[in-house]
Amino acid sequence: MKQINSWIQKILFPFRHKCPICHANWSHQLHGFHQYLQAKTPLKKTIWVFTIFYFLLFAIHYSVFLLNDYVYRRVITLNTIHQVKRLYFPNITICPKYVDSLNFTAIEQMYIYACQT
Repeated sequence: MKQINSWIQKILFPFRHKCPICHANWSHQLHGFHQYLQAKTPLKKTIWVFTIFYFLLFAIHYSVFLLNDYVYRRVITLNTIHQVKRLYFPNITICPKYVDSLNFTAIEQMYIYACQT
């Protein structure tokens, strides 16, 4: 059993990162695999294998269910397009490091010109 675990770890972790953040990100994305690899007793490993397998089957079943609903058009989507006459320029707050370096008058004139067209 120890040889299988080391073989699995070589496949799942081909490059050992010294960075704990890289390892932690990977282990938190694939829920259950990290706990399986860290389990000490065969009972805990068996429980984790069945748990992972059960939820994997559930995810596949639910994905197929949703896909069938979409394909057989049991999902209703409604898109309504509302035309507007004018789109307003969004509010922008400018916080420059050096205030004197910006020509606010030119920016204001560009905004006024854009609103008039």
